[in-house]
Amino acid sequence: MSNYDKLTLSEIRTAVRGKLDDDSYDADLIDEAANDFQNELFTNHRIRSMESSDTINISADDYTIDFPVDFLTMLELTIIDSSSNYENIKDGYLNYNQFMRDHANFSVATATRPRQWTEFGGGARFTAPSDAAYTANIDYLRLPELMVNDSDESEVRKVWKEMFTIGTLARVMEINEDYAEASQERDKLDPLVTAFVAREGRGQIKTGPIIMSTRRGRKTLGSTRSI
Repeated sequence: MSNYDKLTLSEIRTAVRGKLDDDSYDADLIDEAANDFQNELFTNHRIRSMESSDTINISADDYTIDFPVDFLTMLELTIIDSSSNYENIKDGYLNYNQFMRDHANFSVATATRPRQWTEFGGGARFTAPSDAAYTANIDYLRLPELMVNDSDESEVRKVWKEMFTIGTLARVMEINEDYAEASQERDKLDPLVTAFVAREGRGQIKTGPIIMSTRRGRKTLGSTRSI
């Protein structure tokens, strides 16, 4: 066993039962709570381990594409037609109401290279049909996998076992409407989640002293920054 390994559903059940001091506590209830906590954790925070990438083929005359089935939040969307000709169109996003005010004729407009789009029905809708075949590369945050079987792995490494255990325990208590006890567990949980996001979140790859330039030279401050 290693801190690098992922927590399994069986391990989470055992840890939560230990906190409850009840080795026969309802497994289905713990499983529900564990999945609920995992969904809460990864839909509220941008975590590097949830980053994924996929390729989407766009045919001529297509004005919609489907995002991957596990898509949660977009990071980047790039249209590629050759090794030297590509364009990032993430910033071409239009909110749905604006899109439909300005581009209600999207399906019959003059074909053009995909640039502006809105999110619709689990995918992207372009302002006009595509004028040619392209490849779209999408980087995104994915949804966490549902844990069902004993050996199913969570999205969290064993080093964060305490956080996952307390988070699941709080969810168990909330399901049971033991809100005072759940609140106490969440007080313990909050700093653990803060530490998790600080270490595992997007942009938290490197830390070090901030070097600030002054007219008299460089000054090192005691705080840190992440890039």
